[in-house]
Amino acid sequence: MGDNGNGRLRGTWQGYTPDTTDDQARRWFERKYGYPPAQVLRNAGAVLAGPIGGNGYRRPTSLLRRVEAAQRTMTPERARQLALQLEEAANDRDTGN
Repeated sequence: MGDNGNGRLRGTWQGYTPDTTDDQARRWFERKYGYPPAQVLRNAGAVLAGPIGGNGYRRPTSLLRRVEAAQRTMTPERARQLALQLEEAANDRDTGN
């Protein structure tokens, strides 16, 4: 389960408003992170889906996944900006910065 024995959740979870259905939470989570949540939990104040990064998954970093997660039309200028950000991140990773 998602708790550590004392009723507290482990990991990071995506939260949604209480009026969100379980199916909506699953769809939105998968659209944003590229994989389905292991669990969808409800309480009086929120619907939680996750955990994020659980089950060996990592948040997608591909340009296509980032565009899909943003849920907006990709203009050529925005695509160029994202490509430059990804290139910069790859260079930082390669140089250890």
